[in-house]
Amino acid sequence: MSIENTEIFKDINIRLSQFCSISEEQINNRLVTVNGLTLLKLRDILIEMGTIIEEDLDNNIYAAYLPAGFMKKNLVITFFQLSESTLCLASYAKEGAIKQGTVEQAQTNFINKIKEYIVNSDGDGAVETTEDVPNANRKNLFKRLFSAVLLFLATVVVINCIQKEKYKSSYNIYVNEYNTYAESIDYILKNYPETDIGVSKVEPKEKLIGLSSANTRVKSDNLTLIKQETDNLKKSLERLENDVYYTNAKELNQEIQNYQYMSKLIKPYNMDIKVEDLQIKPLNTNKNDVLTWENFDDFKSDIDEINQQKKSLDKSYYDLAIASYDSLVSDYNIIADAYNEIASKSVVTYIEGMSVELNNISAEKITNNYSKEKLIAMIDDLINKTQAAIDSYSVINQITNPSEESVKTKLEKVSKIKSIQAVTKEKDPNNLLGKKGGYKSCLYFEVKGIKSDFFNNKDTIEKGTDGGGAIEIYNTSTEALNRCDYLSQFDGTILYTGSYTVVGTMVIRTTYLLDSKQQVELTNDIIHALTSNE
Repeated sequence: MSIENTEIFKDINIRLSQFCSISEEQINNRLVTVNGLTLLKLRDILIEMGTIIEEDLDNNIYAAYLPAGFMKKNLVITFFQLSESTLCLASYAKEGAIKQGTVEQAQTNFINKIKEYIVNSDGDGAVETTEDVPNANRKNLFKRLFSAVLLFLATVVVINCIQKEKYKSSYNIYVNEYNTYAESIDYILKNYPETDIGVSKVEPKEKLIGLSSANTRVKSDNLTLIKQETDNLKKSLERLENDVYYTNAKELNQEIQNYQYMSKLIKPYNMDIKVEDLQIKPLNTNKNDVLTWENFDDFKSDIDEINQQKKSLDKSYYDLAIASYDSLVSDYNIIADAYNEIASKSVVTYIEGMSVELNNISAEKITNNYSKEKLIAMIDDLINKTQAAIDSYSVINQITNPSEESVKTKLEKVSKIKSIQAVTKEKDPNNLLGKKGGYKSCLYFEVKGIKSDFFNNKDTIEKGTDGGGAIEIYNTSTEALNRCDYLSQFDGTILYTGSYTVVGTMVIRTTYLLDSKQQVELTNDIIHALTSNE
């Protein structure tokens, strides 16, 4: 019997609707009262009548295909749920243009089969069913059979025509899509030949021709093949579009970055151009973000916009590059002149990487024949040279006629030095403080690990250079060199006090109580501290 959907059919209706992708209104429910039916018996009946497609013993549910209709060519999908003496059915079958009552027939056949398996103790059928259908006589049976044959033939003709039209329509749709993708790929390959597309071997085929109305015999494998080729071509186009976009966007972003870079280098009186004036913003070039376009015209529009932005930059790119280059040349030469002026009054021989003199740069005459890459390389080289000159100027400036306090601060960073004391007019062992040709200040220092009986109860100055060494600061490098000439008289004699080196306008002295290697290491540590920008 056919009944309305109730809560009792909820689980199997949901499963059937999800399995067939149908709405619950398309489901035929039936409730059967049974006595003595078990899941095992239900399974045996379904195996005999059809094919089991799902088994859920936890919820007492089976699902099966049951053959029905003319010559049992149709399949009815039915979900069964057994609960004590109640069996719920949820069935669906795809009917053709002419309804054949396939679902009702399958359910009735199933109920009749249950009667053969289940008999209660009184010998009566233990199944609630609809009223029996009377047996037809031979004449009626022949008429019904003849009508069924005619119905079957008519159905076959209609289905065949529908399928032919469906195949032809589907095939032509895929052909049109294929041709569209092929033409788009062909356009990209012709207009962006230098793009590193990664799928450049894809060659669009000649334009395909859809099926004519006379040629409607289409096999399903042909339809599958053209669909697969169309999908592959679509994926190739998407990769091409993304690669072309990202390549152009990356180039534009690099030009924007270069433009901003150069605009910060030029002096206001040379040119006042900013990239913001062109209303250009960098684009997203994260390849993890796969971009998609609704149609190929949208893609071409985006690429055209990128190229237009490139043209906007190109209009003033060389003017800006030349201004930046000239500005940097001027800045470098100013710094080089300042360095050379100080270097002439200082000694940098023992400082690694320091030049005695920096040569000025003559600006090249830049023309439009210079590539953008070469211009940026020239500007970067100038910036590096300028920065190196600035660093050298900073170093030589802090070692040429430095203050006593600045030297003391640097010495305190040398780990081997444990104490520092500056000489005064009252306490100056060499009697050179403030004298003509003498030092303007002098700092004695002690070094860790040096011991001597002569040092008992003496401070750092009283221990002299023997305790570690000294830094003598002069007004000029000439005075410092003259001091070294004086100290050289005692080399190899009993009056030898240790090593001495000129750095800037200072004389670095170390104790003779250190061996030669230790003197060199200590001198290098002191030079590093005095020339550090920290």
